[in-house]
Amino acid sequence: MKSRISNAGCTSGLVYTGSFKPHEWQMEAQTGAKVGRALPISCVNHISRSCANLQAATRFYETVLGFLPVQRPRSLDFDGVWLFNYGIGVHLLQAQEGSVKQFRDSEIDPKADHLSFQCAGEIIAVQEKLEEHGVKYLRRQVEEGGIVVDQLFFHDPEGFMIEVCNCENLPVVPLTTSSAGPLNMPQEQQQKHLLEFSACSFPPFTSPVQQPGFAMAS
Repeated sequence: MKSRISNAGCTSGLVYTGSFKPHEWQMEAQTGAKVGRALPISCVNHISRSCANLQAATRFYETVLGFLPVQRPRSLDFDGVWLFNYGIGVHLLQAQEGSVKQFRDSEIDPKADHLSFQCAGEIIAVQEKLEEHGVKYLRRQVEEGGIVVDQLFFHDPEGFMIEVCNCENLPVVPLTTSSAGPLNMPQEQQQKHLLEFSACSFPPFTSPVQQPGFAMAS
């Protein structure tokens, strides 16, 4: 099938409308047949959240989680804030009134969709910070092979679930090899890669000088 690219329905950019075949991905998952290589991606760049209250969400991500505002493209014609820290961006968008349902008072469910941050110190310090800001949380532990992982779950002002944990304590053990990525290598290289992969390599920053390419919002 010949693929098509158009700009239908877009004010800027392109929309791909052609030859993606979901059944091929399903076949690979079921049979292990290698249909094609994975996408050429390297890491998570940012997450994006639509907010009923942009100011409250921004204040939470800055004061509680330590994100800093960075410059946002001036060509964007809708309200929003870009934040950055720990090697990841958080893009907060002002939603249209009534388009976003808040779940501020909902039960904290660790199985709900969430964003997880690796704890850089003692988990008790995170707990104390949440209590300082009056943020309700759920703390629990997971044990695997004698390794104990501490987890703290809580909501941002929009009701989106966030976790802070020391999941880095758990080794990353692949269940299969793949021709699509770095696990397709000799075992010694795999172990070296997994050690590097499992460790957070982005320390927090407090100044744009520490992160070339990022401009502080003015």
